[in-house]
Amino acid sequence: MTDVLFTAEGGGAAVVTQRKCTEGAFVMKDGVIIEYRPEGADPKSPPLKMRAPTKGIVNYKPGVRKDGRPGERKTTATASVPMNHSLPELLVSDEIAIADGEKAKKACIEQRKLVLLVDLDQTVIHTTNRPPTFDPAKHPDITHFQLYGSNHWTKLRPHTRAFFENLAPMFEMHIITFGQRQYAHKIAEIIDPTKKIFLDRILSRDESVSQLHKTENLAALFPAGAEMVAIIDDRADVWKFADRLVQLRPYKYFREVDDINAPPGAAERPSDAPPTEGEASQVDNLPEETDETLVHVERVLKKVHEQFYNHYDDTGNIRDLKVIISCLREQSLKGCVLVLSGLIPVGSDPKRSDVHRIATKFGARVEERVDEQTTHVVAARWGTTTYVL
Repeated sequence: MTDVLFTAEGGGAAVVTQRKCTEGAFVMKDGVIIEYRPEGADPKSPPLKMRAPTKGIVNYKPGVRKDGRPGERKTTATASVPMNHSLPELLVSDEIAIADGEKAKKACIEQRKLVLLVDLDQTVIHTTNRPPTFDPAKHPDITHFQLYGSNHWTKLRPHTRAFFENLAPMFEMHIITFGQRQYAHKIAEIIDPTKKIFLDRILSRDESVSQLHKTENLAALFPAGAEMVAIIDDRADVWKFADRLVQLRPYKYFREVDDINAPPGAAERPSDAPPTEGEASQVDNLPEETDETLVHVERVLKKVHEQFYNHYDDTGNIRDLKVIISCLREQSLKGCVLVLSGLIPVGSDPKRSDVHRIATKFGARVEERVDEQTTHVVAARWGTTTYVL
């Protein structure tokens, strides 16, 4: 590029050697804007870097400054929303993000679609880095690949491809995972080799706002609101038990291997159901399975889609999916009156336990004592006091 003279910090003349940002680009504080050398310096000397004093929009026009350096904006910029799943550093202003979000909502409605956020590990796949013994001819849904210098084997949950193919006309699919970027894109390639389902809508640990909770990403991904968003995941804790979550039974196919991409420091998962496991086959030491989880979840999501658009067609209003999903979930144990025995530690508040939370979320009423209204006693083992009574 042609050398450009300017006044560097400290008052000395300097020569721009390279612009690191384009005109109008948004930069975070301390982001490199240009590289330069003091005038008269050795051309072979390493260039110095001018960094942004604050976040804002880069403007190379002279005079656009407020007691600061070239490139500093007169007013505070509001850009804070990632424009692309895979490029979180590409930001747009709140106003533009909301406008784009509203356009995306309108486009979904015109296509009669909703949005589905999909977790990977132990939701639709299970991955191990321990070499399994198996016959590839009998397990075509196990894929071997290398990543980060290590071998990995990934098993698709039964019905995974049919699940996505059947729901693709109804849902815009997004992957959101705590797996690293290369891993997430590799799994997406295995599930969706034609790249027609997920496109570039893949958010990995590298782009996530939080390393512990996926919920924090919703405002950034859907700045105009998440009313049309449903979620499938085997972990409810990473979503802070959000009502729009459809929690799946954890899929564990390879023995002695849990979720290799669990959030850092995550405790043992509070789950609504035990993990699926099979009995080892004598032929290749891998379990035989009849997992129908995705068949059932597909049916639930089709109901969610149907109810959303029935309501929209009747009223012209968007009904939040968390309301629809909550109502469907509550039908599961509606009318059941439960007494829990031996499941909650003595002296603790029953309402703060996972089992109480799950039971009430699925529509049951939980009481402390058995009476004429009790429909079920849920006991931890034979012979608990309540069970004997």
